[in-house]
Amino acid sequence: DSLAACLRDREAAALIVEPLVLGAGGMLTYPAWVLAEMRRIAETSETLFIADEVMTGWGRTGTLFACEQAGISPDILCTSKGLTGGSIPLAATLATDAIFQAHYSHDRSRTFFHSSSYTANPIACAAALANIEVWRTEPVMERLASLSRMQAERARRFEGDHRFSDI
Repeated sequence: DSLAACLRDREAAALIVEPLVLGAGGMLTYPAWVLAEMRRIAETSETLFIADEVMTGWGRTGTLFACEQAGISPDILCTSKGLTGGSIPLAATLATDAIFQAHYSHDRSRTFFHSSSYTANPIACAAALANIEVWRTEPVMERLASLSRMQAERARRFEGDHRFSDI
């Protein structure tokens, strides 16, 4: 209710969320239905919904992107670390066609010029393409699921240890 009221009563350009895991908030998790509800509220209030999947993307939450678990598609999706398989820094910002078209133009007054001196590093782009090919052709999610089960089994030995919580 607070989020709906906030977005309804103010002119917010966007709602930016870390889907399912608040990495910057101390690795706190929340259920997929909460993410779906945030998306619904943003859509109802005509607020852009931006998913920061830098930490949660590329299989880290059990699906390629965490948003999939809530059955939602953001207006803008930010991805990074896993894009190159962790081999070299590279980021990508994905957007709906409507957002892309709003900034795509030969008219320089309409173009969104945002860049850095490291833009389009050919080595990073090659690493990303190679990583995407691995995701397309190999059973990456199955391997991740197997590793996740093994990790969960081994983490159980810490249950009851006062130094750890939420095992």
